[in-house]
Order: sequence, then structure tokens, then C-alpha cells
Amino acid sequence: MSDEGHDRRREQSFRRPAILSWLRLALVVQRTTNDARPLFRTFDLTGAQFDVIAQIGAHPGLPQHQLGAQLRVTEGNVSQLIQTLEHRGLVERRVDGRSKRLFLTARGRALFDQVVPQHEDWVAERFSVLTAEEQAELLRLLHKLDRAHRADPQLDPAPSSSGPPPSGQLAHQDDPAPRG
Repeated sequence: MSDEGHDRRREQSFRRPAILSWLRLALVVQRTTNDARPLFRTFDLTGAQFDVIAQIGAHPGLPQHQLGAQLRVTEGNVSQLIQTLEHRGLVERRVDGRSKRLFLTARGRALFDQVVPQHEDWVAERFSVLTAEEQAELLRLLHKLDRAHRADPQLDPAPSSSGPPPSGQLAHQDDPAPRG
């Protein structure tokens, strides 16, 4: 393909709504994730640590392997995050048969009770530029994309061993929600 043909193809691809939507979604996630960092720093947390605290607080007794799947990170990354939070006295692991179940300590629960409502208020404020109807439509469309990716394994690859996704997404049971 000539350089001219290659340039024309690239220019056309950036006009496609799917490409523009994907780029915009990635930009918004990256911006909001970066903008959330000061809130997490207030509590001496990284975004990934917040994700862990939020998941365990919402699902006490969560098996450690399931946390990794929900956060879309490797078992090694989960172990490292849990170990750090254990050393800080925020999380504890309890062996239950062959699995390790995760719980917040009293300090972890107190932190959860402070940081999660503040984060939820922060996210709600960011989304307040959209009407309630627009927020519901956005959620519906994101669910539709998520279901399509889950139905096609080629569209939804396993998490890489290189660490958490750059967006630092917080994943709930069936409802991934961006952290920032």
C-alpha cells in the first residue's frame, strides 16, 4: 500500500464513530482516574489499593482468586496488594478450606466508611453534567458493550501479567465501574 493510501485509510478510520467513541471513552477514563488520585492520596491509598478496599468492603469474605478476576489483575498483583494492605492493618486473609477469604479489619472498615462515600460523591459530581436519563442511557450502552465482549473471548482477553489495566478499573460482580 502506498504512503498516500495508508494516510487516507488512517484518516478515514479516525472518522469512524466506533474509533472516536473508543478513543473518547479511554480519554475520559484516563482523565477521571488521574483526577481521583488526590482523593486517594488523602487517605494514603493508591487507586489499586482503593479498588481492593472497596471490593472487600462491599463483599466481605471474598475469595482472593475472585478479587483478581473482578479487578482483572493477576494473582501475583492481588497478593502484593493484599500483603501491603495487611501490613497496614487494613485487610486480613482467613483460610477457609483451600481458599483464602478476604476481610477488612476494624481499621479497614473505618477507612472504607470514609473513602467510599467521598469517592461516590466525587463520581456523582463528575457525572452531574449528564441528566439522569443520559446517565441511564450511558450505563445501558456500556452494559451492551460489556455483554458483547463477554460473549466473544477474542474481544475480552485475560488480564496480562504486566499489572492492573491502565484505567485502574474497579469491577463489581457483574458491573464494572470506572474508579475515577
